[in-house]
Amino acid sequence: MYERTVVIEKKDLIEKIKTHKNNHIKEYDEAVEIYKREANKKLNAMKRDISNGKINVRFDLNPPISRVDQYDKILMQLEWEKRDELELQQNEFNQYVLDEYGWRQQASLSNSFYLDMK
Repeated sequence: MYERTVVIEKKDLIEKIKTHKNNHIKEYDEAVEIYKREANKKLNAMKRDISNGKINVRFDLNPPISRVDQYDKILMQLEWEKRDELELQQNEFNQYVLDEYGWRQQASLSNSFYLDMK
């Protein structure tokens, strides 16, 4: 089976990935604020429960996930690239241009849990 490739300008790809990174940062920062609010609610409830003699108290909030380091690694790789035009295979296009990474999906699902609480 033939896999389609596309030739793109490196500068355009870098801008696209920076846009994805900035969107991820915004999503993460919003999720962190909501996480803090929810964590404080749970902590206050836990304090009340402990004061009332409850001994089986658990904190069950998972923190939001940041994948900024992954975007930075991709950007660094592209900045070291000497060519101005790059040929991307379909899977690379999906990742870089469409922001379809496995780790991105995981972070997005984690963060959207909190963003849905807005």
